Amino acid sequence: MKKILKRLLIFAALSLSVLGADYSEGIRSKDYKWTQLNMFHVQNHANAYGDTYHNTYFQVEGGGRSGALNLYYFVDVNNFLDSGQSGKKDNHGDFFVKIAPKFSIDAMTGRDLSIGPVEEWFISTQYKGFNDMETYYIGLGVGWDVPFFDSIASNLYATYRNTSFDNGNDADWDYSGMVFATNWYTVLARFENGASLSYQGWMDIGFGNDYSERNGGTHDEFQMFNGFYYNKENYSLSYSVKLHNHFSYNNTKNHNAVTHFFGLHYRL
Repeated sequence: MKKILKRLLIFAALSLSVLGADYSEGIRSKDYKWTQLNMFHVQNHANAYGDTYHNTYFQVEGGGRSGALNLYYFVDVNNFLDSGQSGKKDNHGDFFVKIAPKFSIDAMTGRDLSIGPVEEWFISTQYKGFNDMETYYIGLGVGWDVPFFDSIASNLYATYRNTSFDNGNDADWDYSGMVFATNWYTVLARFENGASLSYQGWMDIGFGNDYSERNGGTHDEFQMFNGFYYNKENYSLSYSVKLHNHFSYNNTKNHNAVTHFFGLHYRL
């Protein structure tokens, strides 16, 4: 399994480098990048290991596109300025990082592979890490062209957890099930003062996690984040609600709590 994962990553990297010189002006015209600074206050944070808690965290978020490469990332700093209760209550530590590069198969092959509502195909990868855990994801992704949504994408990942933190050995990767992930964005309303109201979010459905079951957890997990943002120029205010079931692949304590987010945002 490790060899297959390595070969897929090498294929994506080689394809990108080989075909990069052949990208047309049309492909490059889609290039963009963005960075946003976020401050969230969280109430009733789901916690499979104990009581729910509150937390204020600072986040650097960004992404963009360069040819065939599409990138999204964020870095969270929990308990910012020592506010709130310890994020360590949910075994997530003080930092959380997500890096999600994906590679357009359409761009790498130079072909339009769209079919029906599927606008574009991707080789999708993702890394999630915090103080005591790392998880890598690889799979197939699509971009959708459907009514109502300005942007929507889905990915089906195989996941691999670095279990060296658990056993004290060097990097040891265990298959930890599949994840179906969807994220979206759309503008709900535009106002005469130039402001807008947008809705954005994501949903992750994990299943088939035998590693978790062998260690006393569940084989499935559900998370759904729904964010409503009032935007004016570079600034935004937001309220978001996050739903959980078997959070962190556990059915203990407050794994299914409903969590509320209040956010301040500045787009660079």
